[in-house]
Amino acid sequence: MVTFSVIAGVSIILLLILWIARGAPGLLRQGHACEVDTAAFYTLLSREDDEYLRSGLQPANYRRVRRERLRAAQEYLIWIAEDCSRLLTALASLPVDVQAMSSGDLRRMTDRAIKLRMLCLGCWAALWLEYLFPSFKLRPARALTSYENLRRSADVYLRTREVPITLA
Repeated sequence: MVTFSVIAGVSIILLLILWIARGAPGLLRQGHACEVDTAAFYTLLSREDDEYLRSGLQPANYRRVRRERLRAAQEYLIWIAEDCSRLLTALASLPVDVQAMSSGDLRRMTDRAIKLRMLCLGCWAALWLEYLFPSFKLRPARALTSYENLRRSADVYLRTREVPITLA
């Protein structure tokens, strides 16, 4: 029975990841830029903040707040994945001559955006495990660091090619 439950849970998580990766209707707000507040996201991921809340709140209140923080972290991950999608669209819409001049840079940035998007969606699904099993601790800080680096390099890339596309 336990094996069936684990297989069913993993199957559901994989289906959710596929659903989101294909652009779940209504989940990703197409056409609207997301302002990802990286400082707030780092705070959500902070172990020190988590310990402070644990020590200052009653156990039931702590669990409720912790779940709310997990859902907020998931929202940030969705926004980052959405920004990666927006970047991929912007890069694909570059004029052919710009794409040809910088095909290596373009390919590397595209690969980074795809990998980051998949990392975010994987972390999003893993946060459900933490939501369901509080002893499971996941801190998707790697996704946030990758996002900041990708965002910086994409802004520079698009600005130096004088492309009138902005990400935010």
